[in-house]
Amino acid sequence: MASDVPAFRSGAPRGRRWCGVALVVLLGGLPVSAQVVGSTKDEFSFQVKVRGLKNPEGLALHPQSRDIYIAERGANRIVVLRNNSPSPVIESGWTVEPDYPKWAINKSRPKAAIERGQLQSPGAIAFSTNAHLFVAEQVPWGRILEFIPDPSGQYKTARIIPVPWLEKPYIWEDIKVADDGRLFITGNDSAARGGLTFGVVLMRDVAGDWWVVDYGPFMHFSGVCLSRKQDVVVISERPEGGIVWWDTVRHLPIGTAGNLTPQSEVETVALLGNGAIVLAQRASTKGKDARLLSLDPTSGSLNQLIEGLDGLGAILLVPESGHLLVTDPQAGLLAECAPKNPTPPGEYLIQRSLEGYEMATGFTPRSSPEFLRSFFSQAEVALDQPTRKGSASGEDEGEAGGGMAVSVSLRDFASKLPLVAGKVKVMESTSGEGEDKDPVTEINFVLLFPGRMVLGGEYATPSMSYFAATRRSGKVEQTRELFKGMFMDHRSQGEGWTRLGNAGALTVPLVTCSMQKRDEGMEINLVFLGMGLYDDYYLSLGSGMEEESGTLVVEGSRTGRRVYKTSYREVVNDGSEVKNLVVAGFDPKEKIGVGWLNIGQWPVGSYVGLGEMQSGAFQGIGEDLARLIERKQMEWRTTEVEDRPAPAPEEGAAPGQGEEAGVPPAETGPTPAPEP
Repeated sequence: MASDVPAFRSGAPRGRRWCGVALVVLLGGLPVSAQVVGSTKDEFSFQVKVRGLKNPEGLALHPQSRDIYIAERGANRIVVLRNNSPSPVIESGWTVEPDYPKWAINKSRPKAAIERGQLQSPGAIAFSTNAHLFVAEQVPWGRILEFIPDPSGQYKTARIIPVPWLEKPYIWEDIKVADDGRLFITGNDSAARGGLTFGVVLMRDVAGDWWVVDYGPFMHFSGVCLSRKQDVVVISERPEGGIVWWDTVRHLPIGTAGNLTPQSEVETVALLGNGAIVLAQRASTKGKDARLLSLDPTSGSLNQLIEGLDGLGAILLVPESGHLLVTDPQAGLLAECAPKNPTPPGEYLIQRSLEGYEMATGFTPRSSPEFLRSFFSQAEVALDQPTRKGSASGEDEGEAGGGMAVSVSLRDFASKLPLVAGKVKVMESTSGEGEDKDPVTEINFVLLFPGRMVLGGEYATPSMSYFAATRRSGKVEQTRELFKGMFMDHRSQGEGWTRLGNAGALTVPLVTCSMQKRDEGMEINLVFLGMGLYDDYYLSLGSGMEEESGTLVVEGSRTGRRVYKTSYREVVNDGSEVKNLVVAGFDPKEKIGVGWLNIGQWPVGSYVGLGEMQSGAFQGIGEDLARLIERKQMEWRTTEVEDRPAPAPEEGAAPGQGEEAGVPPAETGPTPAPEP
């Protein structure tokens, strides 16, 4: 049973606490919020698969066999389920590869602890596409281990994943691996100096560099998950009960939802098959107070999936069935949750949230809808097509058929030719004069350089446009040349008139386009003037707004004036919805936020935030307080460095490059900026 969601209102400051639910979606650079009241009816069924597990925490699906792997924190082992019976796959006796950097060793985590062939409180686990199993130990200074299968598929060797954020004893709460090898981890410092706890979310990219996604005091980041295309990452924060979702390509926040229900904590997070965010939530009281909720990232509706659990460890979506697997550490069980009413095919909600953000901020979409690709295929341009290597020239070749001469992304194309394009369905008439004998059913348009004059050579011409209006009878009014072979004259200053040739032409309809940003999205107004040959069409569309629809006004001397409702959303063959509206090539010139902070592959230590990095600000929940604490931390580090004696360098090492200095040896990597 869905919740009632009132209209968005603008002006709510980011991070403000609300009674009930505060949903904040960043549209047009300004946050908007909505109060949400959750439903009380369970939407999923609950069935126990396995009992008798010892504090089960992490869950992962093997990429080939699809077997379920579970981290038993209480037994310090990893098990696999076969015929619903757990069998150990990682216990003791395995070895650690010795090629980890020396800076991974410190007084709190000596070499013996690094190389111990026994797990200590294994928590989150995740598979990569090549079946490597990543395990995070949920203890201060815990290891992140990458287990490598041998030819028989057994895990007897592990590799240390060194994290260059080691000045605090972080406990790594969750871990996810993208198909391309990116690694996402969340953690917190529960043993912080003076009782001040810090939380951190990190990403290791395919080149091995680490990025700070989010960071802040009093933060306890508990969960992380990736969207289907893995271009959106969702992060949960336990005490505040908050959610943040980020664009992993642009490194910018898309939206947040904070303090979802009073006195509740979010243990972890996942995504349903329809792109809704799943929250594993637990109240502050004891007893069967744990439950699963789903949050629609586009509307803010909050629904209850399951309640009455003792606790919650991990949530895992089984893509093939759409079911959720859930561990309950307190009850020692693994459960399977299935929707009582399967969700009908539709759009992927977290992706729609990203599309709304792109439209509201002016970013070019990362992919184009099919109608636009079809249009450009006639010009031998393949949009968003994959490329292949191996041509004689060494250049990429498009592998889309049909003799395509050029294969580019929409972003590359629109950077040269900004465009507005749409395929708009025209619905019932809302008002008009007389009987609507042959109503308009569809409007198609592609405008290049919309609303601009284009300089070609030494003279300016109107922007290029293509238009078609289809009526119920099948009649089509489309762009055509009214005159062609027109002579064009150009006057140069002081030189009189010069004839440029007879390549001039005039097309109808004449087109104008205006776009205006609003707090809740983008408003697009288009005018197609038929010059007496066609009717005049006035089309108004809103994108990134709560109502993604529009209005069409058609006027003509023979047809009078009529107003229609329109929609650019279409249900395709697989039952999903697509958005047939593109605004591209108008990316904001000003930087929207600072984004993530690259900390490289070496320990951060005291030089994080110094020098050029000092201008980098963290974003996310509690960002203002994070900046304040960072400044205090920098002052504390400076004082500590001044007071403590310099450590003796290793034999043969340059000054300041010993293990205690926390920096890499000169022969193995770049030397970071010196400490103050």
